[in-house]
Amino acid sequence: MFVYSAHLLDNYLVQLVGPKISQLKVRDRERYHFRPRELLQEIVGIWLHLAADSTFLEKVAADERSYKPGVFAKAARILRRRAILPERQVQQFEVHLRTLISVHESMQALEDILGDVPDEYLDALMGTLMSDPVQLPQSKQFVDRATIQRQLLNKQVDPFSNTPLTAEQLIDAPKLKEEIARWVDERKAEWRVKQEQSAAAADADGKAAEEDEDDDDGMASVASSASASTIATAASAAAAPGTPEAPPKPKKSNFLD
Repeated sequence: MFVYSAHLLDNYLVQLVGPKISQLKVRDRERYHFRPRELLQEIVGIWLHLAADSTFLEKVAADERSYKPGVFAKAARILRRRAILPERQVQQFEVHLRTLISVHESMQALEDILGDVPDEYLDALMGTLMSDPVQLPQSKQFVDRATIQRQLLNKQVDPFSNTPLTAEQLIDAPKLKEEIARWVDERKAEWRVKQEQSAAAADADGKAAEEDEDDDDGMASVASSASASTIATAASAAAAPGTPEAPPKPKKSNFLD
C-alpha cells in the first residue's frame, strides 16, 4: 500500500508545484472544480498522516521518478507563504523532508556498499536492485513491484509485451526476494568486516607511530643528557685552579750545536 500511495502523492506534488506547473492550466476552474490550493492542502495532509510510518518515507525516498528534494522544499515554501496549512504542520512537513534527505543519502551509500549486482537481481525495466520482485504474467520478466506499480499509474499494460496488465495480475516471487535479501545481508557483512580490518590496521599504524615517537624522544633525551654532562665537565675543568705544567724535557744535544 505504501509504495502505491507514496508514488501517487509524489507525482501529484510534482504536478502541482514542479517545473511543469506552467503547463497546468484550466480555463474554467469552477466548472471543473479545479482548486489547486485546496488540492495541495489535501495532498500534503494525507502525506503527513502517512509519514508517521517510516516505511512510507523510505518508499518516497526510493521513488526515483518523482522524489525531487527541491520540489518538496518548494512545496513547503508555498504552503507557508500562502498560509495553505498552519505553521505547525508546515514545520512538521519540513522535518520529514530533512529525514527524507538522510534516508535518500543512506540508499545511495548502500549502492556503493553492494557494488556490482548480479543480473538476475536487477529490475528488467529499470536495471536497479529489486527489493520486492514480481513476475509479469505475459512477458515473464521480473521487475520490482514499485517499478511496475508506478508504470501502471500511467498505462495498464505490460511494458515488454504491450498486453493488458493490472496490479492484481502480478505474480509474487518470494524465493527470489529471499535470495536477494540474503545476498544484500552478505555484502553488508563483508563490508563491515573490511571496515573493521581497515580500522584495526589504522589503529596499529597509529600505535607504531606513537612508539617511534617515544623512541625518538628517548634518544633525544639521552643525547641531551650526554651533551649537558660534557658541557658541565668542560666548565668544571675551566673553573678549577691552574695546575703547574710539567717542565719541558731537556733537548738532546745535536752535533751541530
